[in-house]
Amino acid sequence: MTPGGPARELDELWTDVHRLADALVGKGFRAGHRAAVLATDSYEYMVVILACMRVGIVYVPLNYRLAAAELDTILAHARPELIFVGDRYAPVVERSQAGQDAATVALDPDGRGRLQFRDLVESGRDRPHEHRTSDEDVVAVCYTSGTTGRPKGVMQSQRAMKTEIWRQSQFPGSPGDVRYSASPMFHVAGHRTIFTHLARGFTSVLLPQFDAVALADLVRATALDGAFLVPTMLDLLLDELGPGTFRLPQLHYGGSTISPRLLSRAIEHLDAEMFNLFGSSETGLVTVLDAADHRAAHAGRHELLGSLGRAAPGADVRILDPDGEEVQEGEVGEIVCRTDGALSGYLEQPEATAEVLRDGWVWTGDLARRDAEGYHYYMGRSRDLIIRGGENVYPQEIESVLSAVPGVTDVAVLGVPDERWGESVVAVLECRGEPPSADDVRRLCQERLASFKVPGEFVFVADLPRTAAGKIATYRLRDQLGRRS
Repeated sequence: MTPGGPARELDELWTDVHRLADALVGKGFRAGHRAAVLATDSYEYMVVILACMRVGIVYVPLNYRLAAAELDTILAHARPELIFVGDRYAPVVERSQAGQDAATVALDPDGRGRLQFRDLVESGRDRPHEHRTSDEDVVAVCYTSGTTGRPKGVMQSQRAMKTEIWRQSQFPGSPGDVRYSASPMFHVAGHRTIFTHLARGFTSVLLPQFDAVALADLVRATALDGAFLVPTMLDLLLDELGPGTFRLPQLHYGGSTISPRLLSRAIEHLDAEMFNLFGSSETGLVTVLDAADHRAAHAGRHELLGSLGRAAPGADVRILDPDGEEVQEGEVGEIVCRTDGALSGYLEQPEATAEVLRDGWVWTGDLARRDAEGYHYYMGRSRDLIIRGGENVYPQEIESVLSAVPGVTDVAVLGVPDERWGESVVAVLECRGEPPSADDVRRLCQERLASFKVPGEFVFVADLPRTAAGKIATYRLRDQLGRRS
């Protein structure tokens, strides 16, 4: 259901799925082909990915927040035979080589595309296609990178999808529940949550994009039985709700670190059973801080507010040193996990796959310590990944753009703690002579990067701090920025 729009019954959904699947087969598309999707969330989006699964077409959901150059890079790597596109993003597809090579389907009525979604659906027959699958068949490819280097397409298998649906089904819930997920369908968490809702008989509330006002109205009306939010969105929701206590039976949150301040605020203003879910596109769910843990934190175990929780059902989680040995209790190491929800690999990138996937174990690049009770405490990222509002930001992508600015001799991009966004992006530029205008540098970033990757602050220095080996000393730079603020 969509607030203010029509509610769709399950029979209507499956009829449209069967018809679209039949129409795609009739057009010559078959198992193993790839279908990219570039659009905001909608009922039509759901139909597309379910129809692809029905006939074995691998769907490739694209992040509509990316810049055109970033989308070009991903489309060139994915090489889809078919692209479903919302009219807002049609110009990006039309200008790309992939848009010239692939068949395009307009999702919006009378939208720009060689084919029309509704025409395709109406041309198909309402009959399920019997496509035989195995657990290792790839269902989806979800990209995690942008223009710098080769983008990483995380291959998701039938096995991984089924595992994550089973995991999410371990949480409380009843058929007929009304649920909302703020994770967009281009994210792994977004479409997996939709699949879980279908499997458990939940009604899914769909919003094209996150809307704090619309969500607050649903919460005030006690129209929701549960929701998934990233911390940034939770903060915006609480701002919109204002003072008081509001009933939301179940709240799942994750996607980025959450500050104890925000979590305490949520506990104060939401009458909700809360679950902190930690994982990634590569791993699926790794750890859970469950409702009982949140109650314990509220009752006095305040240290749990900073915990990721304990290992999720079906996940074997270890904390290892760089040599693959388990660290001592309380020491920091890399989170490494083995789970049926893990990726099959990165599309056409065997070296990157071998780096992350070793003998069935996924090396996450995330650092943590674990206490005697099995609670994990997040300590940062070994690869300097920045997570801003639930979106991954890779410093090298930004540094490659800024290094082309005249007068800039070196660049360091890092994340600093931010109450609302989890982390904000700061770029420190080493310049010789007169530094460039911050406004000019920002405009360049806005032209080349997605908006969530554009640094919120630019700092100009004569010399970046360096180690004896001549490398940028990031830890010293963080200290300098911290003392300044």
